[in-house]
Amino acid sequence: MNLSDTQQSDSLCNAIRPLGFDLQELRLAIEVSPLRHLCPFLFSTENIYEIMDGFNSLMNGERIAFGAGPLGTLMVAGIMVYMLSHAELHKSHVKRTLFLQHCFSYMACTEETHVNDLCAVILNKINIRDSDHMLNLILCCHHASPLCTMAQLVCNCLLWAVLDWLTDMGAGSHRLRPYSELKLAISLVNPSVCVESYLHGLNLTVRVVSALLVVGPYGSTEQICNDVGVAPTLFVLPDDDASIVFRWLSGIVNELRHSMGQGDGHMEERIVVLEAACDLMLMMHEHLLIIYQRMRDLDPEAEILPLPDLPPEPVVVADVVANENNSV
Repeated sequence: MNLSDTQQSDSLCNAIRPLGFDLQELRLAIEVSPLRHLCPFLFSTENIYEIMDGFNSLMNGERIAFGAGPLGTLMVAGIMVYMLSHAELHKSHVKRTLFLQHCFSYMACTEETHVNDLCAVILNKINIRDSDHMLNLILCCHHASPLCTMAQLVCNCLLWAVLDWLTDMGAGSHRLRPYSELKLAISLVNPSVCVESYLHGLNLTVRVVSALLVVGPYGSTEQICNDVGVAPTLFVLPDDDASIVFRWLSGIVNELRHSMGQGDGHMEERIVVLEAACDLMLMMHEHLLIIYQRMRDLDPEAEILPLPDLPPEPVVVADVVANENNSV
């Protein structure tokens, strides 16, 4: 698996939370693309509002041609602008969200080959071998998916591509996938080994699994099923598989607890992974409780394995560790 390849170089400054893209990365992505000649504004200003206005003007005038190259590049612009590191993050949030929606919904086409080609263009521009970029992409897909059908469709395929790369599943084409495949992916990620040696890769894996569940089984899928013409069962995480994912997360949390006392300089990253795992467990626990109750209603005499207890709040664990360190 490629979890070991996500350990970061010194230049990435151990980025364990999304840091955003910078303007130079956006300019480089556009400079070597079919949109280069349409975007002089991008190279003459650093104002995020002027940059969004420039792209919006192109879309409103339908000056961006149909095709995977131009439209995939436009989606990259939407992703990078939405995740652009700048001084007015809170003030610009609504406009960035609307801009992201505009970029994905412009000349929307849900045909399978076209979506595969769009994802290939996006992944060529946003290099997921750079774990900083991967983290930004995961977070953006999480936020973009509810905005429109095209965003949900493309983001779902991108997240599967990220998980494929992390686990070395090698699925090939970028397409919608049945969520029963999630069980296979996590079976390739051993919590004990990853907590010991591949913390950063584990952080990314937990986050992409969480995002996949939000854009699929735990999100709204009726519209995408109608628009794309796929069966609703495609987005269903089987009950038994959900329990397996939950217990996998529980194993990660237990391994992290046992490693908290190690003075190896990775305490902050352990806490970040713990937070992500606990947040996902909480979300899954709420859904699994509904499933378990439904099973008991159907057959009160059925033998159903109880859910594992939820772990304590990550902040509490962090405080305990801090107190232990101060007492040494």
